[in-house]
Amino acid sequence: MAADWLRGLSQKAAHIRMLQPVYHAALGPLNEELKFSHFPPDLFPADAGRGRWASMGQIDMNGHRLPIDDQWLIGTPWQESPFFTKLHGFCFLPELQKLGGDVGRRGVRDITARWLAYFGRYHPKTWTIRLTAWRLYHWMVIYPFAFETAPDDFMAMMEESFYKQHQHLLNDLNKHESLNRHDRFDLIWILLMVQCHCETLYDEIACNSYMQLLYGAVEDLSLPDEGVRTRDGNGLIDFSQKLIALRHSLQLADRDAPAWLLKRIETAVRTLNVLTHSDKDLSSFQGTWLPQKAIIEKMTRLSNSRFRRNDTRYPDYGYSSIRKGRTSVIIDHGKDSDYHVAPLSFEMAYANHRLIVNCGTYYGDERWHKSLSQMAAHNCLTVNDKDVKPQKIKSKTSLESMNGASLFSGTHHGYEADYALTHTRRIYLDSKGEDLRGEDILARNIAVKTIPFTVRFHLHPNVKASMTDNRQSVLLRLPSGAGWAFQSNHDTLSLEESMYCTGGLDRP
Repeated sequence: MAADWLRGLSQKAAHIRMLQPVYHAALGPLNEELKFSHFPPDLFPADAGRGRWASMGQIDMNGHRLPIDDQWLIGTPWQESPFFTKLHGFCFLPELQKLGGDVGRRGVRDITARWLAYFGRYHPKTWTIRLTAWRLYHWMVIYPFAFETAPDDFMAMMEESFYKQHQHLLNDLNKHESLNRHDRFDLIWILLMVQCHCETLYDEIACNSYMQLLYGAVEDLSLPDEGVRTRDGNGLIDFSQKLIALRHSLQLADRDAPAWLLKRIETAVRTLNVLTHSDKDLSSFQGTWLPQKAIIEKMTRLSNSRFRRNDTRYPDYGYSSIRKGRTSVIIDHGKDSDYHVAPLSFEMAYANHRLIVNCGTYYGDERWHKSLSQMAAHNCLTVNDKDVKPQKIKSKTSLESMNGASLFSGTHHGYEADYALTHTRRIYLDSKGEDLRGEDILARNIAVKTIPFTVRFHLHPNVKASMTDNRQSVLLRLPSGAGWAFQSNHDTLSLEESMYCTGGLDRP
């Protein structure tokens, strides 16, 4: 505790020093015009309609918009949301480029100039490594479209900021060993990207050094089973995007992409596909927000690989998937949690329709954000309506194939300390994907009083449910007209209200 307090105090003191004009001056002046030999290509899907909204001062994410105002989302609940990353990482610039013409170019320059006026000097919330990495990357992507023909005064301001942010990242490089894994990867990735494109800042020795450091950073983020040390699908997309962008930038710089980079792109995109349902979009685990189908399909093509959608178990990453016929089942059995506690929770989809889903996440209110991270918002068994502690889970799993059918079995010990209970869940899917069976077992070694438990299955809002057979069965009807019967051989079933926050931006 004392060490954490001292570390926090040291970080606050560092922020105060960096806020001073002397730090800005210490980053050095840009003594010459920045020259780029080429620019990163715009590889990933962009929407011109969202570009239109950006040109009018509003950032759009899947139909949800927030205005770019004097606060720039600082101090609001959205500061920890994808909106904040999209805004300060300038991830909306490809949308303005897709819009095209003078309207798109003017939008890029106007928003960039406004940002520079507020955040041209170090700011602890907007000059983080991750945001700065995305910002410099997108400024390079947009450069030939909007910056090359911009007025001289704008270019002087933008290039000076680019240079000082780059120098600030170099300062972070001096302490890269003390950074967390994700920051270290982002830092080295963007420094290498700048080396690939900017003649003014190019250094052959530094470039070779960054490549070696990046290999170590990627290894630190990688797990033995090919998973990545981020359990939400959006984090995996972020990681895959950056690796693919680097591969293309190395090609433009006439440098060979190392074999380890090509292999890691393939395994990362394969893992991403494992987390997708039969509708080819991500499952809603660990705060993942949707939709992401378009970018997953594009990255799959860019990875130059073809993947078979087989049954897969990642014991280290903490996910398993079962795919039979038109049915997909994805199970979270991770020992670690990025956001949500959901031991042995699962989702199910049939063809292009979600059937059983987790409740998702919501960034606009901390109370809802916390509630949606709890076990009751997932397809879990809960004892006494009490969440388990992630460090207590200690899950063990297996995935077997039998005559074309599959059986998943997982056990976690999250309730052992408080109730002397272990929970085992088995999920069976037949070879045609038309018969899904599940079994939950609570076992204990000592006699204790009766303890209440609840098993929840959250239905997608498009599923129509009706009770039948004296509350022993529920008929589930999908929009396509297909139907599933949910039956219980033991306890009486009940239908209750639930919620679904698919994009992290829908108000519950």
